[in-house]
Amino acid sequence: ALTNPGFDAGNTSGWTFTGSGSYAVTTLNSQGGTYNLGMTGGDVIGQNAEFPATAGLSISASIYVRLSQQGTSAARVRLWWFDAAHSQIGSPVDGTLIQKPGNQSERWVLSSLSAVAPLLTAYVRVGFWSNSGPSSGDTRVDSLSWNYTAASAPSGLIFEATQTGIGISAGIEPVWPSSPGIPVNDGTVIWEGIV
Repeated sequence: ALTNPGFDAGNTSGWTFTGSGSYAVTTLNSQGGTYNLGMTGGDVIGQNAEFPATAGLSISASIYVRLSQQGTSAARVRLWWFDAAHSQIGSPVDGTLIQKPGNQSERWVLSSLSAVAPLLTAYVRVGFWSNSGPSSGDTRVDSLSWNYTAASAPSGLIFEATQTGIGISAGIEPVWPSSPGIPVNDGTVIWEGIV
């Protein structure tokens, strides 16, 4: 589960932040619960905890955004994919951009996204991007949610290539053994089942 997704611990526990803007937990007009996060003075990027993921995992995520009547501001939900070394894969996935028309009053608007994990994915993070322009009031976010389900371990064996050097698979799938440690010849690739 996400850690403190609506800031209802009354603090920013479970979150990491970057950017030039400032941020603080507030009780002013919360969308859900008692608290939300207010930001001013530039970009703020917030990420919640990192979770295991695999390529092909489909995730939908959302966060509520409330923009000040003053100046220019914008925010959106965001998703980051990481490989096994915890290096980011590609650009973040951005949700619906919520930006304020000059005459719109303050209200909570949902930013959402749907994405599929790319190849090499081992971890995922969800959070937001926001920006409060010069002479703008605060930008606020609340109630981060997603449909993440932890990836389950595969049943049976996982096969790894054990030949020295590069190999090329044959045109026909080999017969896979059900016991570990038995080599399988597949063209010039040698596979071995591991637990």
